[in-house]
Amino acid sequence: MVLLTHTSGIADYYDEEEVEDPEAFFVEIPWYQLAGPKDYLPLFINEPMKFEPGTRFSYSNGGYILLGIILEEITGVAYQRYVEENLFAPCGMTDSGFFAMNALPERTAYGYINTENGWTTNIYNLPIIGASDGGAFTTVDDLKRFWHSLFAYKILNKELLDIFLQPYQCVGSPDKHKYYGHGFWMYQKPEQELVYYLQGWDAGVSFQSQIILSQDVIVTILSNMTEGVWSIVQVIKSHGWYS
Repeated sequence: MVLLTHTSGIADYYDEEEVEDPEAFFVEIPWYQLAGPKDYLPLFINEPMKFEPGTRFSYSNGGYILLGIILEEITGVAYQRYVEENLFAPCGMTDSGFFAMNALPERTAYGYINTENGWTTNIYNLPIIGASDGGAFTTVDDLKRFWHSLFAYKILNKELLDIFLQPYQCVGSPDKHKYYGHGFWMYQKPEQELVYYLQGWDAGVSFQSQIILSQDVIVTILSNMTEGVWSIVQVIKSHGWYS
């Protein structure tokens, strides 16, 4: 559970408490050699623990890499293929997948970063293909299908979903009303319902997708720029919708 809740304290190859600019972040292994979860192990497996397990929250990409390796060991199937067959396909997410950066399918948007020489694509700033800590390609419509499938118990049964959606860890000061469960971010103002959301960013890409269950409202913002979604999120926040 500590891996799912980012409370494991395991060392991280991409520590979001330390990385200030994802466009300037690189690792010792060439990006084109990072094709599956096990490829990441040399980046952090011998590093000391960040803190004692269970004592605090720290978003850990390394922890989710380990979860991907565990899944591969249990199923005997590559992580990307397992997700495509057992999540994307049952949810009808026909435009989502783990695509190689050097062989993107038609209709796939490139990510862009702003360098001293102008705008360039992000194909040299990310692993060749996404793994268990992120990197899947998706669309607004497919994320709508994901949320609807999730709450129709097509992905997890009710018992498991209730566990995953329980606020587990308060993130930051309590007055920010921000929580993390077992894979989902949550926001709850006093006397208001929980808002569930997913978000992420990297060099040349950013996204946030939320669902307000009582209103059957889904808000998804996708961008092919590193900082692209956050100004839009701020506008929506100013109207008091969510975090």
